[in-house]
Amino acid sequence: METKAVDGLKRLCVQLGEEKLIPTIDSFVQLNKEIESKKGREFTELSILSFIEGILIILKQKYPRERKVVELLNEVQHQRMQLEIKFRKPRTPYIER
Repeated sequence: METKAVDGLKRLCVQLGEEKLIPTIDSFVQLNKEIESKKGREFTELSILSFIEGILIILKQKYPRERKVVELLNEVQHQRMQLEIKFRKPRTPYIER
């Protein structure tokens, strides 16, 4: 489940000298691959995007002037929001008695 966002984050980590984050990213992605059959693909994609978003928010605080961090963060947030909208199930109204 290597997505564009995961690859982009790894490249960004290398550029910023934050290579120590890459094993953590790989572990999280692998963990989600293993639960995909139980939770579903959309759930795991949403989980990974949320994880990446969290890392990017921290990187943005650490590197506030790094344009690439902000661009990838905006892209990931947009993807996550689109998937979240798709993933949500419509609520069924209560039956009035």
